[in-house]
Amino acid sequence: MPIRGWCRGQHPVRCDEALELIGGLYAEEETIAEKKLDSRKKLLWRREHSRSTVEAFWRWCDDMVADMTRPPKDPLLKAIGYARNHRSGLEVCLQDPAVPIDTNHIERCIRPIALGRRNWMLCCNVNPSLTSADEISPFFGPFVRLT
Repeated sequence: MPIRGWCRGQHPVRCDEALELIGGLYAEEETIAEKKLDSRKKLLWRREHSRSTVEAFWRWCDDMVADMTRPPKDPLLKAIGYARNHRSGLEVCLQDPAVPIDTNHIERCIRPIALGRRNWMLCCNVNPSLTSADEISPFFGPFVRLT
């Protein structure tokens, strides 16, 4: 669930700070797209401009964890913990220009499958897993079939 809906009710100022930092990364990516930079220049641009924003985000995360006197199940602390646990994966875009800063393009592709699997459950089929496997296999190959 997005940070703006997940914990904004409890921490509106802190969530706005995080969203502003993340928004800075998207602004840099928009600049890269407008300039139509090739891979090498894109990587250099990210290292020169985006790295400082990423480092500011991690400093913000560390400050929030040190500053907050909330229970461990607090939504903002959970979100920060998740980000910190996946730090190396979230920074791959700073080393490889082909890697986008998010996975939105993948999520948009698999959303109809995820929604459809639930909507099509038991619809005209005794074994709904076959229907789901048939829908998924063009994207992920035959290894997805569990039957």
